[in-house]
Amino acid sequence: MHRLYLPLFAVIFSVSTLRAEEPRAAWVASFDGPQEHSDEARGVALTSDGYSYVLGTAYDPRPGHGSSFVLILYRPDGTEAWRRVYEPPGKNAGAGGVGEIQVDSRDRAVAVGWGRTGAGASLFIARIDRNGRPDFLLTPPTASPYFIYYPPQLVLGSDDGFVLSATRDGDYLVQRYDASGELLWEWTYDGPKPDADLATGVALGSDGSVVVTGIPGVNGSGYTTIRLDPNGSPAWERNQFGFFGVTLGHAEVAIDSAGDVVLSGTPESTCGVHHIQTWKYSSTGEELWSHAFPSDPCLLIEVEDMALDGAGNALVLGTGYIDDFGNYDLQLLKYSSGGELMWRRAYDGFAETSDHASAVAVDADGAAYILGQTQSVVGQHDLTIVKYQSDGTREWSRTYDGGSTEWPKDIAVSAAGDVIATGHQYHALGQAADFVTVAYQQNGCAADVTGDHVVDRADADRLQAAAGPCVDLCPEDLNGDRTVDQADGEILRASMGPCP
Repeated sequence: MHRLYLPLFAVIFSVSTLRAEEPRAAWVASFDGPQEHSDEARGVALTSDGYSYVLGTAYDPRPGHGSSFVLILYRPDGTEAWRRVYEPPGKNAGAGGVGEIQVDSRDRAVAVGWGRTGAGASLFIARIDRNGRPDFLLTPPTASPYFIYYPPQLVLGSDDGFVLSATRDGDYLVQRYDASGELLWEWTYDGPKPDADLATGVALGSDGSVVVTGIPGVNGSGYTTIRLDPNGSPAWERNQFGFFGVTLGHAEVAIDSAGDVVLSGTPESTCGVHHIQTWKYSSTGEELWSHAFPSDPCLLIEVEDMALDGAGNALVLGTGYIDDFGNYDLQLLKYSSGGELMWRRAYDGFAETSDHASAVAVDADGAAYILGQTQSVVGQHDLTIVKYQSDGTREWSRTYDGGSTEWPKDIAVSAAGDVIATGHQYHALGQAADFVTVAYQQNGCAADVTGDHVVDRADADRLQAAAGPCVDLCPEDLNGDRTVDQADGEILRASMGPCP
């Protein structure tokens, strides 16, 4: 164990209030369902004042029970404000999975999932207010065996109405609802082939138009993207066939401030492996540019997530072996609004073996936060967050190790700079999974271990007591090297005084 010496004179006489260059590990929270079975968090969304909604499912193996939807609201300090568990009613009913959660202008959670009621397969669409009271719960009948691979998607409008996309009876399905949860219109698409057409993404423009994309045919014959006017009538339809017209993964879609449509998907390369194709249509459906990555057709990479920054640049997150053949790394590509590949960054976990990307979020400054599963030792997977500045400079990385394996799923960044990631974890091999949510605080002082906005003797005492290797989430590990030692003490001494 490393000894940590923090002499009192350093506390008394050091008055520097340098802003933190490293985030502070703020809190970690977990949820174990009623029967200590498989509980999986899938989505996180933040309120305007820093509360965190976490959405997932819990399984109850007792006779007459099944899977339930679970929504938890955490306060900014990580304590639980409330928890709501909903088990769909009826014989053989239960939650199937979660597609999306977002927060509207009144800080209400709006979410979509799928499962079964007593009447059969359906979507579950809910809006829950800040006090945990449901405004509405909608269960439109919707059957698809593909939701586990291509879950339903949801996007909110500025008026708190919303649009969702899903696959129903083998066709694209788009539904538009007003702010009260009333269905305004629905539209379906049956592609040219007799097999299932899989909707994988939806976006809503500032003019009220809707763009849906997906795979027209379960065997993956390219990507078909359709723009609908605000009343649900098709405006245009476009196809992206990649190299062979064979797709090996879903497509992400977003609409920029100019109304142009940005997409990224995973077609098959000429070498027969996953590639990333990113392309852009104008608001009228003209293809503006298209870019395939990498240039070597035998290197593998697949899209996991995509986000646009405020300038309309696309941050495409993937998993692939580009630099280390055979070992998968987290891969982040940044495209300008004009289609130039501005930079690519790869992140390899501590064990330098295969890692897997999950989600990306972008803040108001254009910095990107990627979430992934990395290996600290062979066979053990951890939750890792990496921040890249807008120019591609890696600013920091943080890894959470709960003792066994973590499966990260979603990430969000608040206006104040707090970074929240959620997923599920196994405490030991063979044990059931629990929700896990981890928070890091960027602004203020990294050395404010106690969270009272002042770096003082109390923080020094915490570091002194925690000296040694990190266990679980450790706020005392100020430089992120998973050991509390003299280097952390130097960061603390340099930051004594009130937090800026």
